[in-house]
Amino acid sequence: MRKKIFFAESDILIKILLLVKNGLSKKDIANELSISDQRLRIYTAKLADSDLIRYETELNRYIVTDSGHKYIKENEK
Repeated sequence: MRKKIFFAESDILIKILLLVKNGLSKKDIANELSISDQRLRIYTAKLADSDLIRYETELNRYIVTDSGHKYIKENEK
């Protein structure tokens, strides 16, 4: 039996932010993190409300905003 690993919400938000750095679809994010569509909606809404990511409708993917890139850069140190 596989052991379930639980991550803090802040860890998941950071992982999503890093995953969408170059653009990624909802499905790919959910698959990469093994999270439900419902959880993904909650997390991406929090990141979008904080202006760290946005959804590009034409590309069908999330991308990091300028604010998101600044946040990543500041927290890589």
